Amino acid sequence: MVKRIYVLLSVFFFLAAGATSLYAADPDAVLGLWLTTQEPEATQIEIVKCGDKYCGKVAWTKNTDALDKENPDESLRSRKIIGLNMIYDFTFDADDNRWIDGFIYNPEDGKTYDCRMWLEDATTLKVKGTVGPKWMGIGKTVTWFRKN
Repeated sequence: MVKRIYVLLSVFFFLAAGATSLYAADPDAVLGLWLTTQEPEATQIEIVKCGDKYCGKVAWTKNTDALDKENPDESLRSRKIIGLNMIYDFTFDADDNRWIDGFIYNPEDGKTYDCRMWLEDATTLKVKGTVGPKWMGIGKTVTWFRKN
């Protein structure tokens, strides 16, 4: 019985640690320019408030002429990546210190994914796009870095 309780507590603490951010954030802490990698010429995403939600567009990319050529809508394949709304519809979950229920568009494959974001610290943003049911959490997490 004691072993079972120990196992249950271990699982609970493991899940709780993974479900919460190590950095307590206010809702607007995510606003600003973010680099998609630590490279000096990384794509820059500007996150802003869109009414009562959070969204973001591509503010800069090395290839200024890059087009949204993988978009499933043929009429949108000629639009430029710069200025493209890449993330949208996020709300802030104060209990979990995360921006949730949003979406991220990936111009590399032309697909839109369910997404959530959380701050690890003031300069590090984790962005997780998922496929399938949200509760399964199957997807990819990338790290964005605040542009100084």
